[in-house]
Amino acid sequence: MAKRSTARPTPAGAGSGAPLQTAKTGSTKPQTAPRPPAQRVGDRRSPSRPTGGSASRKAAPSAAATKSTNRGQQTRRTPAARSTPGASPTRAGWAIAVGTFLLTSLFLPTLSWTATAPRAAVLWVMTAAGLPHLAAIALGKGAGRGSVNRTWAARAALCFIVVAVIATVTSATPVLATVGRYLDMTGLIFLVGLVACWALGTVLNRADRHLIETAILVGATLNAAVAILQRFPGLSGVGLPLYKGNQPDGLLGDPVFLGALLAASVALLLPRVMRRPTAWGPVTAVIGFGVGISGQRLPVLVALVIVGWSFWVVHRTGQGFADPSNRSAGLLFGGLAIVPLVIGAVLPGPGTLSNHVAAYGTAETFGDRFGAWSAGLRALASHPLFGYGPDRFGPATISHYSLAGASQLAGVPFYDAHNIVVELAVTTGVLGVATMAVWAWFAFRDRSGPLVTFSVALFVTVLVEPLFVGLVPLAFLAVGAAGIRARPGGPEDTSTDVGVPAQTGKAARATEAGERISATPPWARRSAVVLASLAVIPALMLLIGDIAQQRAATQPEPSQATAAVGDGTTARHLLSPWPDPLATLALATYAGGTPGDSHAAAAVHWAKAAIAADATSGQLWATLATYQYAAGDTNGARASAEQALRLDPWSTSALDFLGELAAITHDHPAARSSFNRSLVLDPTQTAIRQFVDGTCTPVAASAFGGPSIGERCNPAG
Repeated sequence: MAKRSTARPTPAGAGSGAPLQTAKTGSTKPQTAPRPPAQRVGDRRSPSRPTGGSASRKAAPSAAATKSTNRGQQTRRTPAARSTPGASPTRAGWAIAVGTFLLTSLFLPTLSWTATAPRAAVLWVMTAAGLPHLAAIALGKGAGRGSVNRTWAARAALCFIVVAVIATVTSATPVLATVGRYLDMTGLIFLVGLVACWALGTVLNRADRHLIETAILVGATLNAAVAILQRFPGLSGVGLPLYKGNQPDGLLGDPVFLGALLAASVALLLPRVMRRPTAWGPVTAVIGFGVGISGQRLPVLVALVIVGWSFWVVHRTGQGFADPSNRSAGLLFGGLAIVPLVIGAVLPGPGTLSNHVAAYGTAETFGDRFGAWSAGLRALASHPLFGYGPDRFGPATISHYSLAGASQLAGVPFYDAHNIVVELAVTTGVLGVATMAVWAWFAFRDRSGPLVTFSVALFVTVLVEPLFVGLVPLAFLAVGAAGIRARPGGPEDTSTDVGVPAQTGKAARATEAGERISATPPWARRSAVVLASLAVIPALMLLIGDIAQQRAATQPEPSQATAAVGDGTTARHLLSPWPDPLATLALATYAGGTPGDSHAAAAVHWAKAAIAADATSGQLWATLATYQYAAGDTNGARASAEQALRLDPWSTSALDFLGELAAITHDHPAARSSFNRSLVLDPTQTAIRQFVDGTCTPVAASAFGGPSIGERCNPAG
């Protein structure tokens, strides 16, 4: 048997079809020369101009060169042919984009009782989907593989969750600490949702990121359009009136949140205007005008800073304004962002920025916050490690206000710290703040691009404003989804950030290495789908219960009492963790009868059930006192009002009630003592001031349905 030769063919000539002679036999046969590699973008060599010194080397490369070239064909194909991670959005990306849009825009006018509940329902589903991914990243699997920053960020996030769970369990009201107050829902579930949203962001590819940015911009544009229509000509007829009668709030329920979302969204606009000015220029103008008419000072300042920062980033990277068309698009962006913003800000009338600045000085605005922060720090001294439990800032700090601080807030102290650091410190202790700070260090460390700017803008807002379930999760999601730097100080991924071609050559390969995310483990993907599907059930219960709560709360007339009681009962079953449906049911029951009959006794029953759900609420105790007095239990009413005052020393409701009870029994010194304290907190109480001054005249019954001092005192003289 002839032994097969292992010698390589030796080139004998140049050109296609040149005969190649084998070393063993010397026979010849025609053979096609190896095809030269395709030219790469950024490669200085050309296949038509091979390097070499002699004609033979120019015509036919050596065997080693051929092997190297073929290897280059396999590993360094053209960008068009290369399968780049993130070439198209994934199903997970589409699902998260839908959730992102709903967080900004889900509100049912005339149906939703608050703007919080629908968004909390969305967040619950996103939280369930994000937790398996968070666990995978913390274990160094999936999206965390190859990224030390993400892995340690996930581990710090898990430590934060453990601290928050301990704070919840040790809270005076563990159930409410878990779900949060109904009007804000920033309890334990919310805190877990923040880091879960970050984990969801880390598993997205480049195309998913672009999709998330689009979802944010669509939501911001919708809110800006609604705000403009609220102002011109008005949307009261469809259940979207101006906030407090003079400020637009879009679909977010508060002008503060509207301004924050629109200002942060400006960070995402410049790249798109540079790519498609005719499509994104009008969007920029609408969002800029929306920021201006929101009537809030901080969003206007943030938006202006972001415009300047966006120009600086493009200029610093040297990738945008060298092209005259890009310079024109940049100027268009600046004009469309700033000019409408200024026009909206200087519009005259109530609720506008000019009116807001004139009515509320900086010292007054920040004086309220400084008072809350001071009370928070004093409360922290009592529970320094784990705090009072998530979303328990109000009950924790209310007794730590000074009289001057409480009077500045008209006797209604903040239930939120209006500062995310102080809020976390009081509710989860210094351990909560420390673990969250470690998470932030690792999470931001290797991230760059417009989504980082968007996230920072939202975090700046929550340094002086309340937490909101529709915005803060977006800030965490944006951090996770933001572009990744290949290495500290290395090239940034700018392929989706400015309107110019992507990087090529060495920089492109380094960027791709930093951007590559390994596949999420199958168990994490399957668990995410299962948990998200299960979370839909409580989310739907929350939505339906919120609609029932809205119907019950808006039917206070005696003729509507029966329907209100039915809706209140539905809300009570679906929203069992919260006292709000029980308080609404008590009011609906009381409205269906007259003082002294069985309806008042039933109202007392439901009011006590509400207190069982939250015994730390001074307002609930003051309301119970009203129903007890109506049912003929004067001593019980007095005891409940005194308990309300112990929990909330600045409760004008409890002070007025005790003053009225003292006036009925002709204990005028005690009545004046209570009334004087109440007037310090709220000087606008006309009937109370008339009694103190000795000039009271008959007035309508008090707002709390109890004895009215205006009806029971004798005119002076």
